[in-house]
Amino acid sequence: MTRSLNIIQLFVRPRYCVECGKLLHVFKTPFCLNCLSKIQETNFEQLQENAMFQRLKPYGVKHAACYMIFEKDGISQKVIHQIKYQGDKRLGQYAGEWMANKLIFAPFINQIDYLVPIPLHKKRFRRRGFNQSELLAESMSRILHIPVENEQLQRVVNTKSQISMSHEEREKNTENIFRVTNPEIFSNKHILLIDDVYTTGATMTSAIDCILQRCTNTSISVYTLAYV
Repeated sequence: MTRSLNIIQLFVRPRYCVECGKLLHVFKTPFCLNCLSKIQETNFEQLQENAMFQRLKPYGVKHAACYMIFEKDGISQKVIHQIKYQGDKRLGQYAGEWMANKLIFAPFINQIDYLVPIPLHKKRFRRRGFNQSELLAESMSRILHIPVENEQLQRVVNTKSQISMSHEEREKNTENIFRVTNPEIFSNKHILLIDDVYTTGATMTSAIDCILQRCTNTSISVYTLAYV
């Protein structure tokens, strides 16, 4: 039935790869398989002392990894932009599956109690209509069978866009922007923070600081779709 539907869609409403313009025969993503194969996976989840972990280690994280390297003007950037700015929820779910299928083999995955997406402020959530990090986490949860906890970590400050900010400006922009509503939920647990892109780490480290200050004996690991 699904194959028949795809064939009908192919003739009635053909779709083309966002990257190369090739006619798509699979309707899960706006990219063809050849373009998706150009994504540079990191395999950080298999390496404790990877580059991302080295940047986050001073903040007390146990593990840090990401699915792919973010390449400006490359396929990875277009994947992120399709999800985040074009509202492509189907691609977001598909990307969450990529992440989960890599993480299945990570040595630390059996230690994780909750997947915790980095939240959006409620005003930005209403404007965008969804949280891309939550979309990734929910898709991952279906494969990893680890529950998503998206109520306890909240963003209480609606920060400015950080695209053109320096590292110092981003740190100032993300100070004290989160709160934990019920610290006992995360206490004595190992949580995996989920986000779409790790750039300077200012937002992520602000979330880590908030959780570690408010919760007792909480372990934190980090996993993102992309890493700059």
